[in-house]
Amino acid sequence: MKNLLIWLSDYLSENKEKHDIPLLIVDDEADNASLNNLGKKGVDYASKINGHIRALLNLFARKTYLGYTATPFANVLQDRNGLSALKWPVSYKVNGQLIDKDFGQVNNIFPDDFIELLNTPSNYIGAKQIFETVLSDGIKIPLVELVNDANSEFPSRTLNDDGKERATTKYDDFPKKLPRSLEEATQCFVLSIALRLSRVSELTDSGFLNPHHTMLVHISRFIPWQNKTKILLEIYIKKLEEDINNDLPNNKKLIYGTLEKVWNRYYATIVQNIRAYLPEGYSDEFLVPKSFLEIKQYLIEAIKGIEIKAVNSETGDKLQYVKDSSGNGKKIIAVGGNRLSRGFTLEGLTINYFIRNTNYSDTLLQMGRWFGYRPGYLDCCKIFTTLDAVQKFDSTTRAIEELEAEFIKMNRLHKTPQDFVLRVRKHVGTLKITRPSILKNTKVVNWSYQDQLVQSTRFIVNDNDRLNKAWSSFKGFVNANNAVVSDDNRFLRIDLNSTQLIDFLSIPNTFDDFEMPSIIKFIELCAEKGKLRNWTIAIKANGEGNLLNAADSGFSQNITLSVRSGPKPESTYFREQFITKGIFSAAGKSANIVSSGSDFDLLLSDAQRNRAKEDFQRERAEYFRVEKGYQDYARRASMITIPERVYREVMQDDHGLLVVYLMDLKSVFRAGEQDSEMNDMVIQQGINTNIPLIGYAIGFPPISPDPGGEYVHGDYDLEDDNADEWDEKLETNED
Repeated sequence: MKNLLIWLSDYLSENKEKHDIPLLIVDDEADNASLNNLGKKGVDYASKINGHIRALLNLFARKTYLGYTATPFANVLQDRNGLSALKWPVSYKVNGQLIDKDFGQVNNIFPDDFIELLNTPSNYIGAKQIFETVLSDGIKIPLVELVNDANSEFPSRTLNDDGKERATTKYDDFPKKLPRSLEEATQCFVLSIALRLSRVSELTDSGFLNPHHTMLVHISRFIPWQNKTKILLEIYIKKLEEDINNDLPNNKKLIYGTLEKVWNRYYATIVQNIRAYLPEGYSDEFLVPKSFLEIKQYLIEAIKGIEIKAVNSETGDKLQYVKDSSGNGKKIIAVGGNRLSRGFTLEGLTINYFIRNTNYSDTLLQMGRWFGYRPGYLDCCKIFTTLDAVQKFDSTTRAIEELEAEFIKMNRLHKTPQDFVLRVRKHVGTLKITRPSILKNTKVVNWSYQDQLVQSTRFIVNDNDRLNKAWSSFKGFVNANNAVVSDDNRFLRIDLNSTQLIDFLSIPNTFDDFEMPSIIKFIELCAEKGKLRNWTIAIKANGEGNLLNAADSGFSQNITLSVRSGPKPESTYFREQFITKGIFSAAGKSANIVSSGSDFDLLLSDAQRNRAKEDFQRERAEYFRVEKGYQDYARRASMITIPERVYREVMQDDHGLLVVYLMDLKSVFRAGEQDSEMNDMVIQQGINTNIPLIGYAIGFPPISPDPGGEYVHGDYDLEDDNADEWDEKLETNED
């Protein structure tokens, strides 16, 4: 880049400071090296690549900088420093003579003008199809397998000789052996190759055949740990190959029997039922159900020629996907750390063993390389990872969803990113979205709930005392505050002030990981500034579950409970959370307990309600006509389910709405589904399924000016990913 900068500068016409021709810079992975990691120091500081880009842009009178990234958090949170009075110094040699040259710069590369969301194709599998969402519907594909045994071999902390605990370093002697979970993941890799080989004949002339097979093992940033893992995997693969080649295929006590058990545990259900989980519009005729008997004959070929590579600066191992003379692809197990996080294409990736830890959402998404296109082998894919990583992916996926919603709203209102930067900054949780070098440009980070829907989506359901206490407290509050039936009979309604609402929010509940203290503080801040002083609690009365009799509840009418079903056995992550920890996630399709968007039209007049619907359908019709080119755009727009935000955004800023969903616990525990594991849990824990599970959806209207609060960096004990983090020897010359 330095050479390009110097060359373009040298070719400026005499007495001209800028080129007249237009410049377009297209920056892929624009959230990484291009950003100014030194912006926190002030207007006169720039990291090397950022400084070069800004100097390059300054050489042209007409220029555009266009950045592409899947993780835009750092881009919208980066510094927006003004123009520095200093020049950008560049040193270079000509014929052995050192020359110093100064360049002007543009002020920053913040996306002032526009942010455009690119629609993903229907056959793309991303985080939203796997992890928890709130705004996006769709059944989650059960690809995640929880890893519980990796910490012994890849620990984050260990003991000194004196017994004191400390953080592990690259000099510690780990791993000593492969965790059982990594051995099973490797067996799954062999099975996935066999399954894909069994489909080759159908795929050969389709144009969709990917002959390569890859397993990613992302275990540590420490190079010695990566290299030792490579050696252990080589030993394990060699033994596995010997057993597959020498054991009798029908002997269930040896390797073929072991692989059949692994198949039954990890693949039998998903391979038979993959079409039930495919996103809308996803088409793949090659996902043909197979049995272990059908793929067993391919195991000898599947195990043959698997290469183990530790991709780091020390080994020199490279990922080179080349077909042999017969058209067969590579079979690679890639072990690595940060070097595998960006810029590598992992061809035919099926098995991911991911136990790395990071506090930053954009880093996490870049490390997770399992998103993309998987024609003919989506059902072969598995993600072996820790509960901590899954929870972070859930949180990150929700954050992406909400940030995308902000951008959509920004474009709908015909505003630019500079009008929305504070709105993004003030989103709760932004602090851990990206690396500290981007966020250190401010001492405090604001947060707000204005113009948001906040829901309780995770519940503790294995504590009968807690369930009973929550129900008893809820009943007591409702009956003490004279709940009345709404005019349309959809709700029991309680109107109260903000102080009374805070009293309600303070009663016992069964929520897990819910930001109640922050919500209460925000309501108090609003009230102090004359906002959200009035509230309505609306208890949904017309669900689809069993009947809650008024005689039992003391309410003024019967209530039909809402239905949220517990996780099925094949929903491995959610199921394990439910059975082992008693945590119920309302996440079969999305982490959303709202039954209908119209639940949030309660505070609107008929005229407001109708106008909101008409505006939304008009906007959608225009989108279908202009962007999609549909002839029947009006019909399509009229068929779309109207989201809650259409109504919530019309609400007055002095009146909030909290909708309560009373969920049928019989449905949560899958009563009547012949689920013995769930039934045993009810009996052993003494769960009373005759009472409801209580969930909240809190609708905050738009409020201007934003009354949000603030918290400081230190609250989160952030560590910089750049500090002793990299698993590679970074080039000292950034040019």
